[in-house]
Amino acid sequence: MDGDGILQPVTLSRHNSTSPKKQSFIPRNHWAKLALGVAFAQCIIACILEFYILITNQSYLASIDFPNPIDKGKATALLGYYILFLVAQVYQLLLLMDALMQLSLIQLVTTTTFNWLFFGYSIVQYFQAAGIVVPLLTPNPHPTKTMEILLSVVMLFFAVSGSFLCWKLYYVFGWTTYKELGADITVRNVLYLYHIYILLLKLDVFFFFSVQFQFIFLNVQPGTNFSPAVNMIVSSIGALGLLILAYFAVRKESQYLVYGTLVAFVVGIGYLFTNLEKIWFSQKVLYSSSKNSFTLLIIATIILSVVTMAVAVLNMQKFGQGLINRLASTTTVIDEESHAFEVRR
Repeated sequence: MDGDGILQPVTLSRHNSTSPKKQSFIPRNHWAKLALGVAFAQCIIACILEFYILITNQSYLASIDFPNPIDKGKATALLGYYILFLVAQVYQLLLLMDALMQLSLIQLVTTTTFNWLFFGYSIVQYFQAAGIVVPLLTPNPHPTKTMEILLSVVMLFFAVSGSFLCWKLYYVFGWTTYKELGADITVRNVLYLYHIYILLLKLDVFFFFSVQFQFIFLNVQPGTNFSPAVNMIVSSIGALGLLILAYFAVRKESQYLVYGTLVAFVVGIGYLFTNLEKIWFSQKVLYSSSKNSFTLLIIATIILSVVTMAVAVLNMQKFGQGLINRLASTTTVIDEESHAFEVRR
């Protein structure tokens, strides 16, 4: 820190030589190191707790003689919620690692928000398990209650910790982002929109496949008709194709591909609305114990899809303003020293 109390970076540089220095996987900045360590700790601790809850509940439910297949299907659906939570912990770690490697302030904030959402999901999970297991009037309903409460407390701790580290890293990423995007306002706006769009696609991947995954667990049980699973696997492949199309549409600045992406998103949103109809009307008995959390997940996916479409259109309006050339010029590897922020005292 200089005499005026201004925070200054030590060194920020890019190597443009023919043999650029490789970026270190472990960032040199102490706040970035701490953020990476906290993300790893969250992934490990939350997965251990969730896996214990999964094993305990599944072992307990396996010993119950269910009065009808519907109740058994509801109990089996818990496995889907647990696995989704486990995948989310790995996904938050990957998002955080990518944010540190790309020095992306936007992705860092999104990762923090993602953790708060799954703190909320951990609370919903408690009531979801209680709503499925307790009504069965078993001798020991909801045996994982204590561990589920502990998991929510742990997730709250990591959400608060992540928010604090996000605030600290803002000063690191803010300056680096400015250096990367440059002072040209037009080019900077184009790149901001592009980075936001790519981030939305990363979130689309998680939410799209989370919806499909849970539908498979709710619709397919051992010894039953597997046609719903086949339909959902096909739709999952379609969703993957949509996301690939959406990426190249903007990356290659193709208006035709953007129009195709918008049409595909509309079809996907229509598919999600048909699933909402099943949950609340035509198949409401099957989804009676999980309709609230499942509805929230689908609505979140629909909102995210609409936002992605809007940002795709905004990106299309910026075509021809230097995006392709700018991306090509920033493919050099970021030096380790770009992580080396410190306070001069």
